[in-house]
Amino acid sequence: MPRVRAAPISGRADGRGAASICNLWRVVLCACLVLSWASVRAQSALDPLTLPPAYAPDVTSPVIDPVDELRGKALLRAVRGGGYLLFMRHAHAGATLPACPDEASLTPAGETQARAVGAAIVQLKLPMLLVQSSQTCRSRDTAKLLGLGPVLENPALNPGSIRGKPYDFAQKFSFLLQPPPQGGNLILVSHVHDAPTRQDRILIDLAEVVVYRAQVGTRALPVARITPGAWNALLVADATPP
Repeated sequence: MPRVRAAPISGRADGRGAASICNLWRVVLCACLVLSWASVRAQSALDPLTLPPAYAPDVTSPVIDPVDELRGKALLRAVRGGGYLLFMRHAHAGATLPACPDEASLTPAGETQARAVGAAIVQLKLPMLLVQSSQTCRSRDTAKLLGLGPVLENPALNPGSIRGKPYDFAQKFSFLLQPPPQGGNLILVSHVHDAPTRQDRILIDLAEVVVYRAQVGTRALPVARITPGAWNALLVADATPP
């Protein structure tokens, strides 16, 4: 039987193999760097600091100054005395209904949210003598489902997509200059609102309420924020003996 000899491995062939391996590792490394860069870009696209405030997943404005903040029984006593504006973002929306084919309407979950907020306001005996909403279906329906009385549409509460841009920010927030009805409060159902400064923005969660103390001749002062889940705590505080 003929003998088969192994071909000698020359230094040149060995060098070519090593070079091929190095080139392969370079390709793999470059691919990893590209994927990493793409991941960072995708992450930064979701970063609230890199997005326009009105579209960012940021629900931290306005910030309540601890000096002005009202909580629990103190908040309830103040609002029961009147002189406050309660700014509420519309409840959960996303459904498309025949009545509003060109915009998002409340989902069943949103309807439940709106009714729950209204029921808590009634149970806590917070006098809402006037209810206003933007002209969108989701805000108008939220306001109606609160069950606090007739709803008056206020174009000043419309979102920027309806208002058009550019617009004057002082005029945009004119709804916070309104005096509440004598002996009661005003509830405003609207949307998130952008502004040049963080403190002036209204970026809150769905169905969240910001309580503003009306001030003569100037913009109302935020004194409390009530998330949808915080109404139960207020009900407990109200039932707790002093």
